[in-house]
Amino acid sequence: MRLPSPFLRFLPLALVLTLSVSASLSLRAEHYSGVSSIAGLPFPEKDLPGVSLNHGIVELRALDTLAQYRLVLDFKNNTSEYQATQMITPMRFYFNEFRPDLRAPMLERLADVFPTDFQVANPYSDTRADLQAAFGKRLFIRKFVTTMDLARLGIACQAEIEGTPLSAKKIFLEFRWVEPVKAEWQGTGRVLCMEVRVQHEVLIKPGENRTVEMRLKLPSLITGKTLPQHYAPFELAGQSRWDGNIDQLFVVNNIHEATLALPASFSHRRFQEGLENNVTLIENLSVRSGDRIAFYNRSPGDADCDVATSQISFPSAVRNISASSYLNRPKEFPNLQVEERATLLLTSEIPEYEHLSGFDLTLLSATSQISTLPNPAAQRITSLPCNRPEGPAISIDGYCHPVFAFDLGPEKGIQMQTAWCEDAAGPGKGEYLRFELTQPAHSMHVHNGYQFNDEKYAANNRLRTFTLKSEDGRFSKVLPVTDLRILNLYDLDLQPGFYTLSIDGTYDGSSPTACLSAIYFEFDVTEPWFRQHFRKPTK
Repeated sequence: MRLPSPFLRFLPLALVLTLSVSASLSLRAEHYSGVSSIAGLPFPEKDLPGVSLNHGIVELRALDTLAQYRLVLDFKNNTSEYQATQMITPMRFYFNEFRPDLRAPMLERLADVFPTDFQVANPYSDTRADLQAAFGKRLFIRKFVTTMDLARLGIACQAEIEGTPLSAKKIFLEFRWVEPVKAEWQGTGRVLCMEVRVQHEVLIKPGENRTVEMRLKLPSLITGKTLPQHYAPFELAGQSRWDGNIDQLFVVNNIHEATLALPASFSHRRFQEGLENNVTLIENLSVRSGDRIAFYNRSPGDADCDVATSQISFPSAVRNISASSYLNRPKEFPNLQVEERATLLLTSEIPEYEHLSGFDLTLLSATSQISTLPNPAAQRITSLPCNRPEGPAISIDGYCHPVFAFDLGPEKGIQMQTAWCEDAAGPGKGEYLRFELTQPAHSMHVHNGYQFNDEKYAANNRLRTFTLKSEDGRFSKVLPVTDLRILNLYDLDLQPGFYTLSIDGTYDGSSPTACLSAIYFEFDVTEPWFRQHFRKPTK
């Protein structure tokens, strides 16, 4: 199902608030990697009536110098015959930089793997002309290679069924020179394209469902005018098609790892899984040629401020936060910057590859951006100029506001510098937080007190016990809290709805104000196929 959208817009699953701690940054030529790559969903060797791809998971596991994916694919043989399905996993790499300081390391490795075709006379010069001359009159160069050859190039494509590895039946590479696809890229020289196709055979009995799990690893694009940006597009349509539409495609990424870019025409639903995983569900997907998604991230902050970064975000599955009272005071945090960014970008254009060095990603250059569902924590934070005599800082209006009990981030980062602190007379007994959960959660994490530092922790009251209660009356439990700067973990069965967390007793500090630094939940996506096939990634 598709929805029309004439313009680009941001729709964040949980808007990420990025805070930057002062440190030294150096801008290097490595901010351009010299190669732009794209992976994709496997497709059949030829159109295959009767074999459908019913469900799938595309999980981004990491995005830095490498893009790493985990795929889970559920195939169904709807025929009355055995099917020896030839599954092709595609990857393409576009090299447009051939100068020694900017070209991709993979381009150097090609000379080791294929010395006849990719050796150059002078590796310390621009090698474009030498490589073009090596082609002679050939329009393309084709090679059959091994998984070891792929590994030497920094590429991996592994498949398994129920824990049993599938050997690649065939690995095919094709090299060709192509013209830049955008008008503004014309005149910059032709691009060397390397296409990789890894073929696995999947045997499926009549009427059987077969689940294939895959791991992909390939170099990502790194670019950016000042600070690094990483880009990893992912193709949904292959050269041939499975039978019918994809019933459910789940796209998963860590909220701090990357932003998902999705075609604006795609109807979708959004969830959270665990503490920090975004899950975007696309249903009844009929893929067309050129349909793709992408993941990207960028180093936040201002390069002129000379800062390194820390991140904080707000979970979309927690809403309507309020409290019986809170300490409403502003506070300035020195040597910090703040940048708000979306974790879901809906756009009309997702480039297959990026071409020019020293430029920001095309996805970030659009002028018509609409940001909605703002991070409630970000609304209370203001960046102060980096050129102040006092240096960079952020100012928080009400750093003890209840929304700051629910932010996510590194436990030793800015997350513990804010908290919910009540402001009633007395030690805090009876004061409460109220909030709504929009998804089931199976556990709750609590950091007691105000954990800014040991002094602040001891100065304020900490919770001894609290009551967590659902407003529909189905859940009520009194829970103890440890009086230490450690994580308190509670295994619970929390269904969607409104809850109150009420203070029953406190450990005394030198001030009677009771505080909680952090509360966060491990959420569950309840879609049956996803629940069965998604598991937490291993370290």
